[in-house]
Amino acid sequence: MEDKKISEAAKALVRGAKMLSQHCPECKLPLFQEGERVYCPSCGRDVVIVSDAEDVSDISNKVEVPMTISKNAERNLERLIDELSAKLLESSYSEMREILDIMLKTVEILNKLKK
Repeated sequence: MEDKKISEAAKALVRGAKMLSQHCPECKLPLFQEGERVYCPSCGRDVVIVSDAEDVSDISNKVEVPMTISKNAERNLERLIDELSAKLLESSYSEMREILDIMLKTVEILNKLKK
């Protein structure tokens, strides 16, 4: 890591921020949390962490995604769809329904990102 990134991370820790296990999608530095705000101290970008596809669909209408993150997100979402497609045939009916629901929400988000 560059010295500047380390310096920004150290400043965040001194301010009392908590280092998270998730990483910035842009620069790969660990994310930090201060109060409700989750952000990358190096990029200065706020980040929204979601736990499942429903959370993603809830925030997709509220968050404006910068273009660089948008392109990475598109690639990751397309990869997710491919992985889920491969699991479909091996799944039980209830698992298939869950996978298809996630895939549908993922496609919706992809379409919003591509607009």
